[in-house]
Amino acid sequence: MKTDKKVIKRDGTRADWDISKIRKQTVPACEGTDINPLEFESLIDLDTSHNMKSSDIQENLILVSKNKVSDEDPDWDIVSGRCMSHQVQREVWKNTKFDIFEFNAHSDFLIKKGYYRKDLKDNFSEEDLAIIQDKVAKDAPKADYNLRLSQIALLKSKYLLKNKKGTVEYPSTADMANSMILASIEEEKKRAVISCEYYEMLSQYLLSLATPFKANLRIPDGNTGSCFIGTMPDNTSGILGYG
Repeated sequence: MKTDKKVIKRDGTRADWDISKIRKQTVPACEGTDINPLEFESLIDLDTSHNMKSSDIQENLILVSKNKVSDEDPDWDIVSGRCMSHQVQREVWKNTKFDIFEFNAHSDFLIKKGYYRKDLKDNFSEEDLAIIQDKVAKDAPKADYNLRLSQIALLKSKYLLKNKKGTVEYPSTADMANSMILASIEEEKKRAVISCEYYEMLSQYLLSLATPFKANLRIPDGNTGSCFIGTMPDNTSGILGYG
């Protein structure tokens, strides 16, 4: 259905209002769940009497699906997470012009701009980087899209790097960059394989990094100090092992 109303896209251009474009989000978001895409579509509350921003439409999809999450309908958590993941991916592409599967090119960009530490790739050969690139290209689109609402919301607010315009890295980019640093101390011939193993565990939430590592490991001069629980006396002698 098309009208004379316009949608203002993120780049400022205008396009015809077209419900079929919204269905390109709602249908995949509901795939494999008990949520009917038509039900989702019926809940969307948009004022089509005037021109609207595409970002407002996206926010509405997230809000509607988020408000439906309940013990009785847990699949809305999946749907809402996918909607927010789609939003994050569009935002990253707008701010960097790199797709989710372009890890090597995207990370080079982030290094050049000072978001990532310069030595990120120093311990990896071209062959290693090709293996890492293939792993991200294969796994990232599905892994990043299928994050639950709580997962992607926390990543966006606390962990993913941003500039004044918004988010500049995909969850998969951050996970692989951190994985490469963790694996950089391994034997040279094993670094790429171990990087991919770390990445798989991080992206599937089988391994969780402490907050300073997850947020700062890949950035220049990042503080990776983390608190821990100990049983020593709270004095110098106890801390140094003399007490």
